Amino acid sequence: MTVTEIGKEIKVNYEEVITVNEIMKLKKEMARIKEENEILKKAMLYLHI
Repeated sequence: MTVTEIGKEIKVNYEEVITVNEIMKLKKEMARIKEENEILKKAMLYLHI
């Protein structure tokens, strides 16, 4: 992705658009949540839940 694409909008459907910047933020949040989920899975195995 180049700097010129940062402000680009992508049409999700006929009434909703999302920017590349918003997508990048969502991807970071998803990665954080996945990491937290893996930590919780390991904790549950340790506690035998």
